[in-house]
Amino acid sequence: SPYWDRIHSFRLVLGLGSVSSTLRPFNVKLTTLRGRIVDMIARAEWSASGKKNVLFFAVDDLRPQLNAYGVDFIKSPNIDALASKSMLFERAYCQIAVCSPSRASLLTGRRPDTNHVWQIAADEYW
Repeated sequence: SPYWDRIHSFRLVLGLGSVSSTLRPFNVKLTTLRGRIVDMIARAEWSASGKKNVLFFAVDDLRPQLNAYGVDFIKSPNIDALASKSMLFERAYCQIAVCSPSRASLLTGRRPDTNHVWQIAADEYW
């Protein structure tokens, strides 16, 4: 079915910044992504209405110091406009202090000691 074809062909590519201006992607295995987010994306895309979208921002070191969260001295009109039309999450917790394991935990809904992502996996690309 198109739903399962989409799931099996799904590949998450995360960009890691290097000393140069290029981004070097690394692939996260599909087995680590068979969690809630993959199912949510596929179901949203193949829903009967066809109008649901999932937009996920992964931004390092962005605290909720935005107008959308009630902070009035920060000017962020574009993010605030998007937030006014979106579901805004007001509580987030980091499972681990390193970027890649934290993102893998967020995407899979599993703790880092369960999905065995412990460090930035880009060492093999340098």
